[in-house]
Amino acid sequence: MALQYVIAAGAKVLKVRFHENQLPVDALVEGRNKKKYLVLSRGTPDTSPTSGLRRSDTVLKVGFVATHLALEQKLGILVVTSHLPERNTASGEYLSKLGPYVTDVIATTGDLLGFQRLNHLLHGPSEASLFRMPWKERKFDAQEVLKNIDEPAEFVTHHIPNP
Repeated sequence: MALQYVIAAGAKVLKVRFHENQLPVDALVEGRNKKKYLVLSRGTPDTSPTSGLRRSDTVLKVGFVATHLALEQKLGILVVTSHLPERNTASGEYLSKLGPYVTDVIATTGDLLGFQRLNHLLHGPSEASLFRMPWKERKFDAQEVLKNIDEPAEFVTHHIPNP
């Protein structure tokens, strides 16, 4: 399913199910722009609350592989899954920490922006960093921000728009 999704975005599959530096890789693909990526597909394609990358142990496993691959070779890494985790969960927090090691994380369900980024990666001249990547965004904690401000009431009055 994940590989079919990458192919639908325009990738050419060069190799499937192999090991790179003793780590499992699902595919090596190439875009029409000749850029190559390692593809890691993780999670189950069902609709349960724990499918895709919604389980923290699944994110930790793919994170381990992705981080080591990123440190040991130069190709970009695409993680393709059925579902992304919610940002306010442990899985969402763990996923955001993979930003420096993973080119992108794309869900095959409910992630039009992810498909657009994938399409750009495979066809465009530059990386997808031009597009917003919600999976990389850290959870916003207003209380933490206000702790670091000398006068929180003044900050709120002057810097936060009134709806």
